[in-house]
Amino acid sequence: MVHRVGLPLPAAVAMASLVPARKVGLAARKGSLAPGKDADITVLDPDLRCAFTLVGGRLVYER
Repeated sequence: MVHRVGLPLPAAVAMASLVPARKVGLAARKGSLAPGKDADITVLDPDLRCAFTLVGGRLVYER
């Protein structure tokens, strides 16, 4: 969305994380970073490609 339609990165991140978590009733645990939430994180490189992913704070993917 960032590259194709020019959506600001923060809006695209929310669209891919917090919005779906809210829709399925998981926003208390998923969709954003905050104390007490699951440590599910995807870190993007400057080209917005996945550099690595943590699930529950554990590394599950690294490019």
